[in-house]
Amino acid sequence: MDDGGMGATAPLSVATEAPISHQCWEWPRLNRPSLIIAALLSGIWLPLRLAFPMLLQSAWADALFDQIILILLVIPLWFAWREFRVTGRKIGWLAALGLAALPLVSVAEPTLGHAATLLYLAKLPLLRGFREAWRLRHRLDAYHPVVARLGRFSAVLPLLVHWIACGWIGLGSGSAGTGIDPVFEYVQAGYWTITTLATVGYGDIHPQTIAQMLYACLIMMVGVGFFGFVLGNVATLLLRLDGERERYLTKVDRAEAFMSHHRIAKPLRVKVRDYYRYLWESRHGYDDRTVLATLPPALRAEIVLALHAKLIERVPFFQGAERQSVEAIVLAFKPRLAAPGEVLFRAGDLADALYVIERGTVDIISATGEILTQLQSGAFFGEMALLDHAPRNATARVVDYCELFVLNRDEFDRVLDRHPDFAEHIRAIATARKTGHPANP
Repeated sequence: MDDGGMGATAPLSVATEAPISHQCWEWPRLNRPSLIIAALLSGIWLPLRLAFPMLLQSAWADALFDQIILILLVIPLWFAWREFRVTGRKIGWLAALGLAALPLVSVAEPTLGHAATLLYLAKLPLLRGFREAWRLRHRLDAYHPVVARLGRFSAVLPLLVHWIACGWIGLGSGSAGTGIDPVFEYVQAGYWTITTLATVGYGDIHPQTIAQMLYACLIMMVGVGFFGFVLGNVATLLLRLDGERERYLTKVDRAEAFMSHHRIAKPLRVKVRDYYRYLWESRHGYDDRTVLATLPPALRAEIVLALHAKLIERVPFFQGAERQSVEAIVLAFKPRLAAPGEVLFRAGDLADALYVIERGTVDIISATGEILTQLQSGAFFGEMALLDHAPRNATARVVDYCELFVLNRDEFDRVLDRHPDFAEHIRAIATARKTGHPANP
């Protein structure tokens, strides 16, 4: 493209300033994963630590957790310090990270005892890692929509159940009693959490104290909204899983109603049904043109080139042409689906289009009805229509369902007008063809 008179120094300025900005205050790749892992570990360990204070109150467990968090926060601390030095901003975030990295509980526990657990409040800034994880949700959009939604749901639900279950254990676990096995108590609390979120519970584990009753009421209210949202999403997912087939069946039903209303003959009805069946089996009901029409021309050309480059390169006219010219030609091609027995053109018709077979079979038939050749996927025919208006010297008839790309002469001429170099290339080939090369039909 034209540079528009841009000076020589402008690109240099962009090339030198952008990396410095990125390195100084944009979060590098290792920074965000460290915060997310630290947040996840904190979100799992801290509720457990509060739910089982006597069981987990051991020096080695607290020391191990503090050391892991310290290691994970080395990279975020380093980048937060660099950002503060360059911009002078976010001193609060730097201080919060530094405080969260300190092993306060392991150091203070021998002196303060159980009260040292309160020092875990210094780890709360690590929960910012969940916000960073939420920002990554768009990465799932690269997968199937069903997988993306299930991925988000699967990431949130286990952590939510863990938090609620730990809260229930902290309040006494309802009728679980005292002296119960911790593993059984945790599993039972998880069971109570899921039944309370999903319904109103089964009554086998019920609250006994005022605090437990209020907590159960709160979880039931949360469950109404949460699982209402979940059920709505599940219904949407099920519709998405078979959505294309439902749309296909709707089209078939409409076609059947139309043919019944107009009393279409049975042989013709069979052809229509076969056409819709082929569309479903070959494309699952979607239309390439509908998808490509939503894309900008440059991106649409790249996709079509990626899909059909080998087909287009088979045509001698396009060999050796510049990429811009080929892209323009690609955009000029129109997809066409031909039914069995359909005649694309007859001998004597005025030549007006080039055909490239993507899938299917086409018979080339002489004026006397003799099959001269049978063209398969990847073949092309009718290219002389782009060079002159001579009549066709044979008939082209489709054998089975055939997916074609068609380039009309008018579209081709518009491309030549916009690309003079390509026009010279075509004229040279046309001259060579006329002086000794046989023409295709």
